[in-house]
Amino acid sequence: MVRYDGPMPLRALFFRRLRLLAASSALAAMLFPQPARADTRNAMGAMLVNLQVLLPLSADPKRFADPAAKADVEAALEALAATATVLDEHGKGFDPGGRFLVRSLARDARRAHEAYEAREFARAQYSVRQIVSGCVGCHSAMDSPKDSPLAADFLHRSRSDALPPLERARLQIATRRFDDALASFEEAFGSMETAPPGLMAALVQYLAISVRVKGDLARPVPVLERVAAVPGVWPDLRDTLGTWVRALRDLQDRPPTMPTVDDARRILEEGKTLGGYPADRRPLVHRLLASRILIAVVTAPTPVSEEDRGEAYYLLGATEARIGPDFWRSRAEFYLEQAILLAPGSPTARHAYERLEEETEVEYSGSGGERIPPSRQKRLDELRALALAPGRASP
Repeated sequence: MVRYDGPMPLRALFFRRLRLLAASSALAAMLFPQPARADTRNAMGAMLVNLQVLLPLSADPKRFADPAAKADVEAALEALAATATVLDEHGKGFDPGGRFLVRSLARDARRAHEAYEAREFARAQYSVRQIVSGCVGCHSAMDSPKDSPLAADFLHRSRSDALPPLERARLQIATRRFDDALASFEEAFGSMETAPPGLMAALVQYLAISVRVKGDLARPVPVLERVAAVPGVWPDLRDTLGTWVRALRDLQDRPPTMPTVDDARRILEEGKTLGGYPADRRPLVHRLLASRILIAVVTAPTPVSEEDRGEAYYLLGATEARIGPDFWRSRAEFYLEQAILLAPGSPTARHAYERLEEETEVEYSGSGGERIPPSRQKRLDELRALALAPGRASP
């Protein structure tokens, strides 16, 4: 049980759980996208300690709203909100990728606490799950041949085995247990007697881990073939599954090459021939493999030219938006901003801004007609000025 009596400094917040906090801080050091300060790692560790309390509850609406769990939930959510302040402050010194992650985690932690205080349990539950989505979004976008060994103990303490397979898979992705996540997805797909709601979302996430994170194009083939044979799979999805299987077989037979922007662009162009409209899912395998190559380009230890990096970020942003932000927090916004900052005044920057503006309008113009917040509009205006600037200014 995670409790404390009244406000106290963050360092003392989990004094009674020092061993667990130490383990979680070590885990946070592995999960965070770059080397972080010790106090930042402690804040991330505190977040993981409290997610250990919240995640099993968030999978069950009745348990989450149960008065018997109120003390534990309130204490954990209040602690999450406290870490948000620390992470927001420390995030100012991070690179754009780190700021993106920290900003997302902090925002969702505060929203979860505020919603639970207002007894809006469904909204609080959603925000808790969005925290996991932020981790999933980051981890499903990076090449990672090895799983995190420290996360296994965290998952055991979180009683993840009791979660439904698809929920368990999301938690395993968030804690970088990718092989376990693939097994959980395959357990869910193998036990299907008919096509459930949300099947497409799970399939996209499964392929993202297989192709983009693990670089394994062979493993999904028999799994997708089994799903296609499940009664009740609608004809369009069955056709899409067949396209994915053919793409996986074709692309895995090609000899490996050094990752370049040209390679990624060529794969994306091949994928375009499979789709009939921009949001078509049939080019998904090509998009995932291209984004894996582009991530390797922008993270290569040997620097590439500024123009190549700018174009790689633009292609990453455009591709990420098509892969689908429905299932994890999309990094498209971050990638497109980077493309503008690296090559202001260039055609790549102008294309990136057009796509960024489009994505932002879609994000904020839902059925309620919500307007773009002033702070976000100000940032768009700044990026627009950079994208349209004459000549090539320094980033």
